[in-house]
Amino acid sequence: MVLYLKWIGKSNRVYVLGKLFKDQDEFVFDIDEKELKEAISDGCFGIGSFDLLNSEYRDKELFDFFKKRIIGRDNPNIEEFLKSHNLNEYDEMEILKVTKAELGTDRYYVEE
Repeated sequence: MVLYLKWIGKSNRVYVLGKLFKDQDEFVFDIDEKELKEAISDGCFGIGSFDLLNSEYRDKELFDFFKKRIIGRDNPNIEEFLKSHNLNEYDEMEILKVTKAELGTDRYYVEE
């Protein structure tokens, strides 16, 4: 599964800032530098702690930028959440997909 991080600019243009996927046991986030630079000129403040010096990030853990956009594994309502979204288990990528990683405080979201 590949999830594309998108951002809606002040001009209402949708920018595809990068893609998130798993490569075996690692999360990989590839930033589209050209698209991010254009988004910055349209009001984007960047992507969390990611910078333009490195366009590919790899980690065994889900990156904080995405992790803060999903319900935690230890949330007391996790079972109810999984059931309401037809998920059989806690899978960070699946949760990002079904919730679109949307927060009410910014213009970022993900889509498959």
